[in-house]
Amino acid sequence: MIYSAEGNLGYLVRGLLLSSVLFVGLACCPHASAAKPCLGQGEPRAVFVGDSLTWGHGPRNSWPTKLAGMCGWHEVLNDGRGGTGLFANGHGTSASYINRVPTEVAPFSPSIVFITSYFNDTDHTPSDLATALAALIDAVHALPTHPTVVVTGIYDPTGVNGAPYTQIDPALRAVCVQRAVPFIEPRTGTVYDSSGKGTDVGGPWITEANKAHYISDDGFHPNDDGLVYVAQRTFDAIQALS
Repeated sequence: MIYSAEGNLGYLVRGLLLSSVLFVGLACCPHASAAKPCLGQGEPRAVFVGDSLTWGHGPRNSWPTKLAGMCGWHEVLNDGRGGTGLFANGHGTSASYINRVPTEVAPFSPSIVFITSYFNDTDHTPSDLATALAALIDAVHALPTHPTVVVTGIYDPTGVNGAPYTQIDPALRAVCVQRAVPFIEPRTGTVYDSSGKGTDVGGPWITEANKAHYISDDGFHPNDDGLVYVAQRTFDAIQALS
């Protein structure tokens, strides 16, 4: 089934229903062109593991599919599930990130996997989150396709960019350095390469000055403008890594 993508990126998304919340999106972007191949990936099979912030407004209108349009990627699986995380499982209605690796990530045979958002896990300690992230990265790296892994933190929807993000981000970043995985830090706008070297790319993603423009009325999720904005900030980040 072919859908017209919402937004102004000029691509189509084909949604193939795999379960009640899981689609494979084939983003066709004839007019999109990156300044250089995103992360050196010409035609990757990309998976975005995440929560409702990743899922967005569905397969036609999410920041991963908009990012795919910017990068010219054609095979993208948005594995965002509401209420999930490194530990969170949607109050028992879904599966945490690591438990979706064998059932949803592996069958797609990805060449690159984005691990996105810990928003539903902020009630856990930074140490516990770091341990869980390490296990998740190891599980993804162990897949037969040995995909590239990129980890992103989460923006602070209040725009304050303080606790608990200031405690969690350094713990996750340390794990990424140990496993030679890039870390994108929306709280500061810093992009860390696989060696841990940081580059400032535009400052914090969400601030008290711009949150009203990009965050929806629920105070957490990006609105339509926010989806485009998050895609653009992620694009800029991975261009800095490429």
